[in-house]
Amino acid sequence: VVADAVADAVTVAITAAVTDASYVADADPVPDERASDDPSGAISDTVAGAADYSYSRPSRRSSVSGAVVLPRLRQRSAEIGVVVDTSASMTDELLGLALTEIDGLLSAAGIRPDSVRVLTCDVDPTPAQRVRSSHQIELVGGGGTDMAEGMARVLDLRPRPDVVVVVTDGHTPWPTDSPTASRVVVALLGDDAPAAPPWAHEVRVT
Repeated sequence: VVADAVADAVTVAITAAVTDASYVADADPVPDERASDDPSGAISDTVAGAADYSYSRPSRRSSVSGAVVLPRLRQRSAEIGVVVDTSASMTDELLGLALTEIDGLLSAAGIRPDSVRVLTCDVDPTPAQRVRSSHQIELVGGGGTDMAEGMARVLDLRPRPDVVVVVTDGHTPWPTDSPTASRVVVALLGDDAPAAPPWAHEVRVT
C-alpha cells in the first residue's frame, strides 16, 4: 500500500463529515448591526471541514447590499486526532510504516498540518501534540496494548477531532461501542493484522 493510503481514507472521512454537517439553508439576511466589525470576515480557514453559514462582515472588496449582510458559507478546519500504537508488538519496521503514513497525512492536500494532533499509546496514552513532521513524534511505550485507552484520550480532546486515525498492528482491545462524535480510520500494519472493528474504516498497510 502506498504511503498516501491513510491520507486518502482520512480525506474521504472528512468529506463524509461535511455531508453530515448541519446547514441553515433558509437563513435570513440580518441588519448590519448584527455583523462582526472584523473587515476581514475572519473566515480564512480553507481546509476541508464542516461548513456553516456566517454573518461575519465580508471583505471590503466584496459587494454588500446596503445595510444588510447576507449569510454566506464558511469552512472550518477539520480536526484530526491520531493514535499511534507503541506497544511491544510494534516492531521497528511497523513503527517505520506508521511514521511514513503520518507524514503522508501531514502533507496531503486539503489537510492543514496544524489541525493534526498525535498521541502514542501502549496501555497508557501520552499527551497529544500538534506536529508538522513525524520526526517530532516521541515513540513512548513498549508495554501491553489497549487502543481503547488511546481512543478514549483522543476523543476527550477539545476541540474534538472530526476524524480519529488509529495506526496499529491490530493486536489490541477496541472500544465496545462505536464512537458517535468522530469518524474512525484504522490503519492496520503488517500482513497478519486482525480486522478492525466494523464501525471503523479499515486501511491495510503492508
